[in-house]
Amino acid sequence: MLQQLTRDETPHRSAVSHRSATAPELQRANLRRSDLRGADLAGADLHAAALGFADLHAACLGNACLQGAQLQYADLHAADLRGADLRRACLRRANLQAADLSGADLRCAVLEGANLTRSVLEQADLQAAYLGFCSLEGANLASANLFGADLSGAVLVGANLRGADLRGARLLGTELQRADLRGALLDDAYLENAADKTEATGECPPASRRLGSSVRGVQWI
Repeated sequence: MLQQLTRDETPHRSAVSHRSATAPELQRANLRRSDLRGADLAGADLHAAALGFADLHAACLGNACLQGAQLQYADLHAADLRGADLRRACLRRANLQAADLSGADLRCAVLEGANLTRSVLEQADLQAAYLGFCSLEGANLASANLFGADLSGAVLVGANLRGADLRGARLLGTELQRADLRGALLDDAYLENAADKTEATGECPPASRRLGSSVRGVQWI
C-alpha cells in the first residue's frame, strides 16, 4: 500500500481544496516508524493515526485530516502540510524544519520541543497550542493565531510575527531577538522583561511588560 502513496516523478505539491474520493482513509492506522518519504497523502483521513517516529520527509499532506494524530518524533522535514487539520495532534519533538504549515489548524496541538526552524506557519491557527521549548528560528508566523498559546522557552530568533495574534500567550523565557512583531497583538501576553527600549524601533507595548524574555532587536511598530 505504501508504494501506492508515493508521488509521481513530477509531483504536484499544491494543497487540494477538498478531500478527493481517492484520498486514502487511514483513521487510527498504526503507521509508527513507517517509511513515507515523499508520499502523496493530500486530503488523506489520518484521524487519530499513530505516526510516531515515522519518516514523512517531503511528504504531501495538504488538507489532510490529522486531528488527534500521534506524530511524536516524526520526521516532517520539508513536508507540505498546508491547510492540514492538526487539532489536538501530538507533535512532540517532531522535525518540522522548513515544513509548510500555511493555514493549518493546530488548535490545542502539542509541539513541545519540536524543530520548526524556517518553517512557514503563515495564517496558521495555533490557538491554545503548546509550543514550549520549540525551535522557531527564522520561522514565518505572519498573521498566525497564537491566542492563548504557550511559547515558554521557545526560540523565535529572527522569526516573522507581523500581525500575529499573541493575546494571552505565554512567552516566559522566550528568545525573541531580531523577531519582527510589527502589528502583532500582545494584550495580556506574559512577555517577561520586555520593559526596556529595544535596539530596533519603539518601546514594547505596556500590556506585555513582565519579567524574563529576551527581546533584543525586536521590531514592535
